[in-house]
Amino acid sequence: MTIGNVERHAGVDVHLDLEECAMLVRLARDAAQIAYNPGSPSYLSICVLLGQRIHAVLNDSAASPRS
Repeated sequence: MTIGNVERHAGVDVHLDLEECAMLVRLARDAAQIAYNPGSPSYLSICVLLGQRIHAVLNDSAASPRS
């Protein structure tokens, strides 16, 4: 999966396979159930933020009509 440089998500250019994307999105969805501090940078908080961004891009793509 590739997420390109779209104005709303400027600077994003991520190359992950479907399993990696699904894992990060699951982590982002489950973030409220795990113990982490979003205000304190850590490997976990970065993964949660990445999952949230991927989820947002996937939602935007699904909602946009295709040409």
